[in-house]
Amino acid sequence: MIRQSRGSHEPLISRFLSRIPTSARRFLVSGALTVLVDAAVYSFLLHSRVPIDVSKALGLLAATVFAFFVNRYWAFDDSRAGAKAVIPFVALYLFASLCNVGVNSAIIRFFGTGTLTLIAAWFVSTATSASLNYFGMRYFVFPKRSDD
Repeated sequence: MIRQSRGSHEPLISRFLSRIPTSARRFLVSGALTVLVDAAVYSFLLHSRVPIDVSKALGLLAATVFAFFVNRYWAFDDSRAGAKAVIPFVALYLFASLCNVGVNSAIIRFFGTGTLTLIAAWFVSTATSASLNYFGMRYFVFPKRSDD
């Protein structure tokens, strides 16, 4: 039996997480919160009898505004970005959203509309747009990085 001295080795999960940049860990949390903001606003407006399309648009708008500020001030810690970051942020979000729809559509067209395909298409397209958003924000929208 091999004995390891106490404290000499961190648990595996701690070592793994310590290698992920702070901005990436925070981006995952802010992304989850952004989805919740979208869902909460959308649900609230639907229950308030606001038309579905208006509810969805306002939920998405609220989530996008939330995402800008939570990513600017917390995930990427770039309070200096100011208003000049709004246009690149919106352009990035639009581009990533178009890629999300395109990847989803391509997978479904290639593999069909079975349940597993629809689930896989959703995950792959969401991962694609989230990756584009993360790297776009880290290197172009909020390039100040304190976690390298």
